[in-house]
Amino acid sequence: MQFLNVQSPWYQAAIYQDLRQLLPISAWQTWPDTEQMTALLPQPTCNSHGKSIQFVCQSTLDACPDGIYYEQRILESGAVPTRPAHWHDLFNALIWCLFPKAKSLINQQHCDDIAKYGQKKRTPRRNALTLFDECGVIIAVADDHLSQALKQHEWEALFWQQRDAWGNTIRSFVFGHASYESYLQPFIGLCGKALCLPVSADFFTLPLLKQYQALDQQLSLALSADLLADNRPLSPLPLLGVPGWWPANQSREFYLDKNYFRPRPHRK
Repeated sequence: MQFLNVQSPWYQAAIYQDLRQLLPISAWQTWPDTEQMTALLPQPTCNSHGKSIQFVCQSTLDACPDGIYYEQRILESGAVPTRPAHWHDLFNALIWCLFPKAKSLINQQHCDDIAKYGQKKRTPRRNALTLFDECGVIIAVADDHLSQALKQHEWEALFWQQRDAWGNTIRSFVFGHASYESYLQPFIGLCGKALCLPVSADFFTLPLLKQYQALDQQLSLALSADLLADNRPLSPLPLLGVPGWWPANQSREFYLDKNYFRPRPHRK
């Protein structure tokens, strides 16, 4: 199976620009193996128990089943089960490369709740962690008015009227690997879960890699303070509405589709 085709949507789409810029994925003409993925991790990358993170082929683990749960395996050994030639797991590996501290802490918090409540009980914290891990988008924002516009679902104001703010006082960073996977076949209705992180205006003058490193540190501190004890800090984010991420959103009319850009529900 060919991995890279410069005409493919995943290579061309703006949402993947950060991956192309920060990781040497353009050199992969065939699907990368787990050793190639592991080589992209910043060194050292360890879990909260000090074990080195490495991506391990799922088929190798399947050959000798031991019954260890996914999150517990990562915590106990640092091994991240990864299916070969699988977009979901590839994007998961790439997020590990960009947010190693936050990914490690999410793993730790999953295992903390498993140790306390068992595997079968899905706590509000584990539900929120999973939702963010799969579909999360960090919104780095230096203007609280923009944060409030997002939380209040004021989509036209946020995406159109304040369009010039994007890249200057607000920017989106994909965290959820399932969001990247879903964008391989984009559709009207595609949404992520936004988490606003306040930053200074100087943040947007940093090199892109420094921005990711700063957000990884900031997110880790927020998670340590139990920011995602439940899913209340997460807001719906219509991914195709993010300025620059979808060709049709260069027109104001695109944001008038209330079936996609839904108003915030009134709470009784």
